[in-house]
Amino acid sequence: MGLFSSKGFLFKNAPVFALGYYTNDALTPNANKIIKEAKECLAECKSLVKRAEAELAKLEKMERNMLHLFKTRMEELGEMKMADERYSQEETERSYIRRNGSEEAI
Repeated sequence: MGLFSSKGFLFKNAPVFALGYYTNDALTPNANKIIKEAKECLAECKSLVKRAEAELAKLEKMERNMLHLFKTRMEELGEMKMADERYSQEETERSYIRRNGSEEAI
């Protein structure tokens, strides 16, 4: 049979295939194309890093605000407990005085 068949040359599409294979950077990668793609990828990564840093800054600011609010509320709670203890102490003293009938009992 050889290289020829009844319909013609057996490898008649081989040059087209080889040309497509060659121009598709499979055999000879285009350095400029690769560099361009790498630069685009690097630019996208830098953009993502900036966006992540901005989000992190927002979260850190929110955390500082939340800690400030937490500390303020804890101080208020401590003041309320102290006031409640003073009030309870005064009520105890008043009830003691009422039971004994005079203020001289203290």
